[in-house]
Amino acid sequence: MKTVTLYRLLCSVVILILVALGLGSKAYSGWGEAWVQGYSGDLLYQMFWIWLVGSVKVRWRVENIAAIAFLISAIIECSQLIPFPAAWQAQLWWRLLLGTRFSGLDFVYYAIGCVVGAISLSWLKRRMGLKSAQNQPVSSRL
Repeated sequence: MKTVTLYRLLCSVVILILVALGLGSKAYSGWGEAWVQGYSGDLLYQMFWIWLVGSVKVRWRVENIAAIAFLISAIIECSQLIPFPAAWQAQLWWRLLLGTRFSGLDFVYYAIGCVVGAISLSWLKRRMGLKSAQNQPVSSRL
């Protein structure tokens, strides 16, 4: 099996685990329930996007992917200050992707999720010997 194919397969497994954990966090009850339901999804959401984009764009720098994920999430978080129609906000897809309320604390968890996602994806890429395009000589990118 080619290295890139194996890398994408492993990324897919991680992505499925992140989705399961994210959806499961909304139904969790037990110790730390408020934190798990309210904030763990913020970390997992960032990690999901980093791993998803990183699996498709293998040669992109993980640090850039994480920065873009954080920026987009920050924009989405700030958009929650806009009063969108209640019918839109009642949709499950809206709540899962865009959230339901603005919270400044979300930015902290977005940052943590980006750091954890970037470190973990970078580790896998290094372990598999994959490099970003910016890390290679120009002649090898042509």
